[in-house]
Amino acid sequence: MRLKYIKQNKASGFTLIELLIAMVVFAIIVAAMYGVLINSNRNYAIQNEVVDAQNNLRAAVGLLSRELRMAGYNVTPGNVTPGFVTQPVGPTVASPLQFNTDLGLIEYRLDGTNLQRREPGGGFQTIAENIESFVIDYDDLPNVIFTIRAFTPNFDRNREATVTVKVRNPL
Repeated sequence: MRLKYIKQNKASGFTLIELLIAMVVFAIIVAAMYGVLINSNRNYAIQNEVVDAQNNLRAAVGLLSRELRMAGYNVTPGNVTPGFVTQPVGPTVASPLQFNTDLGLIEYRLDGTNLQRREPGGGFQTIAENIESFVIDYDDLPNVIFTIRAFTPNFDRNREATVTVKVRNPL
């Protein structure tokens, strides 16, 4: 009886070169994924600040527009002067803005980067933050054009709203 001698030449496992190549490919994939993650987080932060700036603008524009439309409306004669208390000096005047409504004297001002509002009997309250400029254009009364420019504190992204409001009784 003859026994056959079987050679087993196959070694199981990976060679050192194969492991190094796999590690390099894996490191490249992880670095690319990390770059995408960092970029996504930065874009998320930018968009959050832009949304905050737009919300600040929307709130300020909405409130100011509504109140400007009511300037001089239903004001009791003899008690207060209807319309604007801060009379226009030239076509464009920056804050403060004062006008009378049926609620009494309303005042807006830009204090640093905060747009503030004061109603009768109260102090100034901040209605919008991170406001760069607040400009009122009285040139075409009874239309009042105001421009509010908001900025993002950490990124160079600005938003601007220009609104024309027809005032009921401007003077």
